[in-house]
Amino acid sequence: MLRLVYSSVQTRTLEAAAFEELCRKASLKNRGMQVSGMLLCNGKEYLQCLEGPTDKVSTIYAAIVEDPRHTDIRLVFHQAVDTRLFEGWHMAGLWKPEQLLQSGVRLPYSMLDPYFQRPWHVLGSAAADLLFECASIKANLERGGQQDLLKSIVLTNTT
Repeated sequence: MLRLVYSSVQTRTLEAAAFEELCRKASLKNRGMQVSGMLLCNGKEYLQCLEGPTDKVSTIYAAIVEDPRHTDIRLVFHQAVDTRLFEGWHMAGLWKPEQLLQSGVRLPYSMLDPYFQRPWHVLGSAAADLLFECASIKANLERGGQQDLLKSIVLTNTT
């Protein structure tokens, strides 16, 4: 089984409803391929973990590389694994666009340094840790019987 994490830059901005639909379609396709994972979107970049049979994950990643909705695709992490981090999540999505402070001022990272307008790109392989932490939170909430809290955090999870 293969676990793969990549980041890419969006070629067009998605609103929440379009992102949710994207995750729903990916979930249906991934279910049939026995692939699980999570897609994060910050309004500029995607950060995604895919895990499942090596041939299936490789097929999906090859399609992403050719997908015109992505540019500057970076393979952040890939490793053969024995267990899934996102068991039961054929494609969970977390959409967190750039936030404004109540005053209307952008968060400091996006004002001070243009490189931080693409935080996942700048983080490189450490970006994978963000997804792995999401998986850890998922597991802890499930063990604690707090699926409702989990559903309130994740925008979409069509399993």
